[in-house]
Amino acid sequence: QPRVCWCMLAQVMVESRLFSYGVLDEKDDLDEMLEKRHAELSTLLSNLRENEVYEQLNAMVCRSTQEHGDATSGLLYSLLTEPVTASKMYSTLALVSRDGMSSTIQTTEMVVMEKMRKLNDVGRQQVLWLIRELIQTGVLGADRLCFALLKQMPGSSTSQTDIWLIESVMHLLLDNKKWLESQSGLVESVVFTYLSLIPYHTSSQLAGLRHQEAKFCVSLIRDN
Repeated sequence: QPRVCWCMLAQVMVESRLFSYGVLDEKDDLDEMLEKRHAELSTLLSNLRENEVYEQLNAMVCRSTQEHGDATSGLLYSLLTEPVTASKMYSTLALVSRDGMSSTIQTTEMVVMEKMRKLNDVGRQQVLWLIRELIQTGVLGADRLCFALLKQMPGSSTSQTDIWLIESVMHLLLDNKKWLESQSGLVESVVFTYLSLIPYHTSSQLAGLRHQEAKFCVSLIRDN
């Protein structure tokens, strides 16, 4: 039987700035689309001054729904893969979006619901960062992304990645508690989700997290 040369397989592994892939994985369609839109946008805007960039983007998003989607997808990919320039990309995205960021929320929701476990560390952190910005700038639909995040928290798993997500979402909501309390349906789902997680966090290593979860739930129940 032919021997598998793992060094050769490693050389043909899918490269991605957003997702983590195994040796035998094929490139994700969404990853490929976002990467392509970002590359096209980068080529279009290269060597332009800042005011020219905005003019070009505004012209693009106004031409058609397709080009609006292409531009916002390219900016979203940059935001999710380049933390250093994320704030600037978010401001640009908010400025040129013609649908109240609806297409951005829709794509991000797809990433969270279907691809969250494929995201690399930077991608996961940037998704949480983006949702925080959407909440703090009052964008309609941010609650949809919070609902989507809650569905990615399996109680039976205490892996480092899942515990990070549970803690990060809790802190995100605590930091935006006034906004959270204005979303009655979301409050109910948050309380239900975190109460269901507590029984799985009984080990001594997770005692601090369990205490935070209980305190979080009590405060939401008491104040709402």
